[in-house]
Parts: sequence; C-alpha cells; structure tokens
Amino acid sequence: MPCPTIVPMENPGRNQLVVKSNALVNAMQDLSLQGTRFLAYVVSCFPRDIKITPGLPYDMTIDVLNFAESFDIDLKNAYREVEFLATQLQKKIIQFKQDDGTRVKVCIITKQKYHDGKGVHPFV
Repeated sequence: MPCPTIVPMENPGRNQLVVKSNALVNAMQDLSLQGTRFLAYVVSCFPRDIKITPGLPYDMTIDVLNFAESFDIDLKNAYREVEFLATQLQKKIIQFKQDDGTRVKVCIITKQKYHDGKGVHPFV
C-alpha cells in the first residue's frame, strides 16, 4: 500500500491522523520541523491494521518522491534530504515501560538501506 499524499490541515476531507505517545513526544523534542514532518509521514505509511510491538522493528520503504511532493522539497535534493532525516531519526531513542515494570529503549529507525539514486529503506 503506498503512502498517502499529505493534505493541508484545513482540508475537511482529510482522513490521516497521527497520534503521538508520550515516549515519542519526548524523543521528538529537538527534531527539526522537517524531521517532525518526515516522522509523521513515515507513521502515516503504516498499514491501518498493523500490530506494532514495542522493541520489534517494522520493515518499510519510503516513497521519496511522494514525500518530496507533499512537503514541497526540490526533487534534486529529495533523496539526500530523506537520507539526512532518516539518519536524524535513527539517533532518536524511545523508551517504553512494559507491563512487568522493565524498560525497553529503541531507536525510532533501527537501520537504513539506501540505494543511491533510488531511495532509502528504513526499518522503523
């Protein structure tokens, strides 16, 4: 399933909503605006029926051209920008408290696979 095209907030027909957990909010505190947009875009690409388990990665591919068009990024720089943003997210740690009282720390993006001129393949 392709990622949705991001629409302006004032568009009444929008159907994509991103809800942030406290752990994610804490990890995002010093992200740039573009980093926050990229994270929201990545999250909007998850299938609606996905079952995410804290600490376990989800393999996905980012549609760089769609992201660039959604946020008015020059296509000549889009792949470089996405690689930079994915690296920024790879340095961000989220901490989850589990039911048994233990804590799990994971990076937002656990690894990237970048194909020069083709795109980035992050593992979120």
